Amino acid sequence: MAPIDVIRQLVTILLNSPPPVSEDAIYDALARAGISDRVADRAYKFAQIAHFFVVMLRNLPSHVTALVCAVFPKTDVLFVWV
Repeated sequence: MAPIDVIRQLVTILLNSPPPVSEDAIYDALARAGISDRVADRAYKFAQIAHFFVVMLRNLPSHVTALVCAVFPKTDVLFVWV
């Protein structure tokens, strides 16, 4: 499975699970989807980092956020995530 497909699967799990969602429940759902423990762990950690990055960007002045998005063009995709 391609990395982007794993992330899509993770997002689907998060969106379709009633809160609060435990880390164990996420890993179990990813395993049921046929994703190995190693890949699931990487996807989960990526999601944590991406969430932190988005929160950090949202707390910066808008001109700094615009600069970061200009330097890293794919950054705007992260804003859809949260």
